Amino acid sequence: MGRKIVYSIAGILLLVIGICNNAIAQSAPETQDASIKHFGLRAGLLLSTVTIDSGYWDQDPGIKPGIDLAISASIPLGKGRFALQPELHWLQKGYQISDATADTFLFGKVINTFNYIDLPVLLRYSFGASKNLFVTGGPCAGYFISGTQNSDTYGTQSFDKSTFHRLEWSMYLGAGLVLGALEVDLRYMQGFNDIAEGTADVINRSFSAGLRYAF
Repeated sequence: MGRKIVYSIAGILLLVIGICNNAIAQSAPETQDASIKHFGLRAGLLLSTVTIDSGYWDQDPGIKPGIDLAISASIPLGKGRFALQPELHWLQKGYQISDATADTFLFGKVINTFNYIDLPVLLRYSFGASKNLFVTGGPCAGYFISGTQNSDTYGTQSFDKSTFHRLEWSMYLGAGLVLGALEVDLRYMQGFNDIAEGTADVINRSFSAGLRYAF
C-alpha cells in the first residue's frame, strides 16, 4: 500500500511540474531566468526529534539521524529573483532515547523511526551579485506511511498505523549556496499538528543538510 501511495504522489507531482513549466515556456519565454535550473535531485541528512507535552517516556526525546531524499522543480516567477519550488520528499523522521523507561519498564536504547512522504511548496528568493545565494520557505503537507520502534529490550517492532494521524502539516525554512549545477542547503522543518493518537501531543521537528543536483 505504501509503494502505491508513493508512486501516485510522484506521478501527480511530475505531471504538475511539467504542466507549469510548459505553460511558462509558451506564454513568456523571454522572462525566464536562465540561471535557475528547472529540476533537481536532492539527498540530505535529517536530524529529527519530537516535542511531547506530557506522556509516555520518563526522559526527553533526543535527536535521531535519518535520510531525506527528494525530487524538485524551480519555476521562475517573472524576470525577478523569485521562483516557486515544489518538492516531493521521502524522509525518516523520529527520535531516540539513550536509556528509556516508561512506567518503570526498562527499554534500554530506543530509536523510533517515522517514514513520511512530504510535499512542500516553497517560495525561493535568489540574491547576491550572481544570484548564488538563496532562501526558501513555505508550507508542507506530509503523509505517514510506516514506522518502527527499535529497543534493546524488545527488538524491532512496526507501529500500528492506526495510532498515528496520517496527515501532517508543517513549515519548511532554509538557505543555501549555488555551486554551478550543485546546491548546498540547510533547512528547518517544524510540524504544526499532533501526529499521535492518545493523550500526549507529539510534534515533529527536524533539521536537514542537503546536496541538490540541478538540471
